[in-house]
Amino acid sequence: MPSAAAKIPVYRGEFGPEQAERLLWRAGFGPRRGQARKLAKKGLNEAVRSLTAPGRQRFVGPRPKDEKGRPLAPRDAWGHDHLWWLDRMIRGNRPLMERMTLVWHDWFATSNEGVGSQNLMIRQNALFRRYWLGDFHKLTTAVTRDPAMLLWLSGTDNTKWSPNENYARELMELFTLGASRGYSERDVREQARALTGFRNDWREGVGPTRFRFDRERQVGIFANLDSKLTIGEAVKAMAPRIAAVKLPPGFTTRQISPTALPISTACSSDSVA
Repeated sequence: MPSAAAKIPVYRGEFGPEQAERLLWRAGFGPRRGQARKLAKKGLNEAVRSLTAPGRQRFVGPRPKDEKGRPLAPRDAWGHDHLWWLDRMIRGNRPLMERMTLVWHDWFATSNEGVGSQNLMIRQNALFRRYWLGDFHKLTTAVTRDPAMLLWLSGTDNTKWSPNENYARELMELFTLGASRGYSERDVREQARALTGFRNDWREGVGPTRFRFDRERQVGIFANLDSKLTIGEAVKAMAPRIAAVKLPPGFTTRQISPTALPISTACSSDSVA
């Protein structure tokens, strides 16, 4: 049986400045002056390779400053996290990476309005950048234990005494299978129960911190496991139970809801500069 990738049409037509400009809009945020013509000279294959394997991060032009001439403080100053990311989009040499980071941010949508920590939002941004063209299963697993997502969809409020279905429902309805595509309300409830046990602390001047798994808050399946499980170990142990959700005939976990892909935005972790 041919793979899904084998069915994707391959463009074999002309590749000049006009096509290069379109590619830069689809795989980034548009060309700089003269960039489309320069990219066209590489030829189609090399142009695509330059976008999918851009090499070491480089920036063009001076670093942005605030209205008082100070460097951006994306983890602390209100709105500077947005400016920091916009700067990467504009001055960086990895347009496709930033475009895909935006796609994944739209896909697994969160907001600092609900998270309440620019530091955690930047950490999540780095997570999306790390998996920009990577394995979707690994990305989804990482998002499941991501502190910003745990706060956004009530993951740390999800306990065996009061299971919270927010993340379980969004995981199936928006992030993977798609609305009404073969799962039941019971599946939502059981997946919520399987994902109980995450928690965090709050520290004055720091905010939400020390995210971890606590087996005392989990529904039963970790009774014989070490109480000091890391979040990553906990998610790995939960995987078989989550995977037990029955899918409709012919449907596989490799299929992703077409309605989830943000067409309007379609086209390694880095430190904060």
